[in-house]
Amino acid sequence: MKKIILLLVVIIISCAPSMVTAKKNKTPGWIMNPQSKYKDAYYLSAVGSGDTKKSAEKDAYSNLSKIFQADIKSDETLTQKFEETTVGDKTSLTAEEKMRNLTQIQSEQTLKNVKIGDSYFDPNNVEYYVIAYLNRSETENIYQNEVIQNTQKIEQFYSQYKSSTSKLDKLKYLSEAIDLAEQNEILNAQLLIISPSHAGVQLKQPLEKLVAERNTFAKTIHVVVIGSGDYKDYLEDYLKEVFNNFGFTVYAVAADADYIDFRIESSLLISQIDLDRDEKFVRWELSITIIDKISNAEAVLYTKSDREGHLNLTEAQNRALRTVKKTIQKDFFKFFADKYLS
Repeated sequence: MKKIILLLVVIIISCAPSMVTAKKNKTPGWIMNPQSKYKDAYYLSAVGSGDTKKSAEKDAYSNLSKIFQADIKSDETLTQKFEETTVGDKTSLTAEEKMRNLTQIQSEQTLKNVKIGDSYFDPNNVEYYVIAYLNRSETENIYQNEVIQNTQKIEQFYSQYKSSTSKLDKLKYLSEAIDLAEQNEILNAQLLIISPSHAGVQLKQPLEKLVAERNTFAKTIHVVVIGSGDYKDYLEDYLKEVFNNFGFTVYAVAADADYIDFRIESSLLISQIDLDRDEKFVRWELSITIIDKISNAEAVLYTKSDREGHLNLTEAQNRALRTVKKTIQKDFFKFFADKYLS
């Protein structure tokens, strides 16, 4: 009898570790059903996985963001708003451009008040799991306060726009207000997901109204673009497109009338160079002078140069022109915006 009891004790002791391990490694229910841990009525939650705890947290955050990306219903509404408020074929704030910017904000949106809850390591799959969540009630207050603060700043910028006498300052203030109004659009959309019963914060200066006002005001800035040399027509076309995209009124005549706010003078030199190779190469040198008649500031010079090559000289020159066009459309566009509009 003693031998039987002793045998049972040995069996129980030898089995005990495996029983503890099995219990310890039992997969938590929240991995498949995060709402079992954080009730949907009070929280938004999502589970992430990865080969490290940090990567699992990142994945959980990403999955939580997808709840917002899937539910934000701004595309049709905002597209209609911007189509209604866009004036003319070319402005700096076209419906297409603004929708692209807002879509980018949505796809890379930063959520507020997100916390990491439980974590679990699965030794069988060698994978970490974590759950990310946000408290609806807490987060609603955070979003409401930020929208209200943005709204106050928008009112301040709009007031400065109205009182300023400088065209460039007025445009800057309006642009600052628009940036904050864009943020409010996204925050309000997120707020409706966090708290579906909430109607969002009423905006005193709606985004579409500010966009329409900026488009109208931008046209009061008059620019004359003047090219010189063999590529005069190309330069004037490229520069007209840039300033049309800013929403300005653009002229391509050698005039110096009182109503001109910016005078843009440009030249382009394309010359063949010998690199002792079978291909033909050219060097291009672009020069653009910006004369600010609004502020009567000292003229600003923008220059760029590079080389292009091809099997024949004509194609090398054509390549140079295409590169110059891209340079003006992107690099010069940013140069002007940074210098005068930010």
